[in-house]
Amino acid sequence: MTRKNKIARIAILTGSLLAAGAAVFLLWWEGRFLPGWITWENKEIAIIASAEDRNETANAHEAENGNKSENRNEADNQNEKENENGNVTDKQNGKESENRVCRLSLSRRRFSASYDEDPESLLFRTQKDWLVSDFLTGDIDKDGAREVLLLVWKHGSYGKHRPFWVERDTIRFSQRIFIYTLRDDILKPIWMSSALELSILEWELDEEGVLTITDLDGETSRWAWIRWGLKRVD
Repeated sequence: MTRKNKIARIAILTGSLLAAGAAVFLLWWEGRFLPGWITWENKEIAIIASAEDRNETANAHEAENGNKSENRNEADNQNEKENENGNVTDKQNGKESENRVCRLSLSRRRFSASYDEDPESLLFRTQKDWLVSDFLTGDIDKDGAREVLLLVWKHGSYGKHRPFWVERDTIRFSQRIFIYTLRDDILKPIWMSSALELSILEWELDEEGVLTITDLDGETSRWAWIRWGLKRVD
């Protein structure tokens, strides 16, 4: 075997190894090697998103920020009028206030939300690099409106905003809880956790807004919304 042939073989072998390594990394990046104990749910539910609920949610968040609810009510009164049939009409968009059915769907690790009357028009969809294993709905912050909780696997521990003492975030997968509220026809984030210290095997949200979590060891813990964020209460 000539020297030229040896170099060619080495180059081919090196290229093959690099290609195989790149393929394995891509599969890992897409979450193909995540733990087998994770249950990837596929489900769809419908919730009622009424104009009243959306106003209550907006008022609650303004109250948290120190704004007076009276100002919000005055603005609402100015933006609404009675039409000839006695139905409440929004001046800004000319549409009658009504209950709207919002469909929440989780399929192939992606979560989305849309209204029934226009299912092709998405209100919200998770990013491709967010792997959603499950979602819950309920009034976790007790503001009178329903929130959506996502159980997400994604790269890194912090996201865009990390503590100043952390110079560089990891690229490893971590489990997170992201909480959204349906407000002004948009799913808006109200709390997005960093990497969780426990591994959530099962979770359940009761009517009182308390989240019960079961970890890999079978131990349960109870969590509630306190001020801003989830705090353990047991």
